Amino acid sequence: MRKGIVIGTSEFTQDFLKPLLESIKDTKYDILVVSNGDYKPDTSYWNPEAIWSHHPESSEVRRWSPSWKLIINEWNGWEIGVIQRGKENFDEFVHIMDTTLIKDISLFDKLFEIPGNVVLTKGNYHYMGKFVTKELPNLPRVHDKTTAIMLEVRWLDGFQYTEFTPDLPVHSLVWEEIHGKNRMRLENDYMIKWKGTAWVTEEQMKELSEAIHNKNK
Repeated sequence: MRKGIVIGTSEFTQDFLKPLLESIKDTKYDILVVSNGDYKPDTSYWNPEAIWSHHPESSEVRRWSPSWKLIINEWNGWEIGVIQRGKENFDEFVHIMDTTLIKDISLFDKLFEIPGNVVLTKGNYHYMGKFVTKELPNLPRVHDKTTAIMLEVRWLDGFQYTEFTPDLPVHSLVWEEIHGKNRMRLENDYMIKWKGTAWVTEEQMKELSEAIHNKNK
């Protein structure tokens, strides 16, 4: 069974990618970076083939074994575009955004130990979690942020999932200036996410709900 970690990035959030990759460099899972908007990120600093580490049970030095891959989406598919690439490359995968930092990489083992789809936030916010390809819906191609926001809690409608504990909150009262932007800091024992804010109108949500209903008739 192919298992891996899928990371979505873009030109807008490019400064977050390097710290995230550094935070998971000791993982045993393959890594897929998906860059939206035809943006090619600088990954010259990230060469797993050149990373060596000490075996914890001996003085031996061994090569870091998992592989990594970069896919560039010519369009900006937002989170759905990244998840689609995860479906194409893995049987099960953990999807995280580049605006996160992993504090404890045992998170990945814990997620893969739970059967089925697992979301990191109650209510299925943030699009992040561990997903099983055969247990995911056919995904639409998303072309704008408004649609991405509206689909956030709806894209798994009708599909079962478990909510991971501890929960990564949707909101907090902690704000930080990071990479030139004021962002909300969300945190639990395993990870940190720096969140931008956006809103969807009632009319837009109604329009999306009708479109989803018609598609599933």
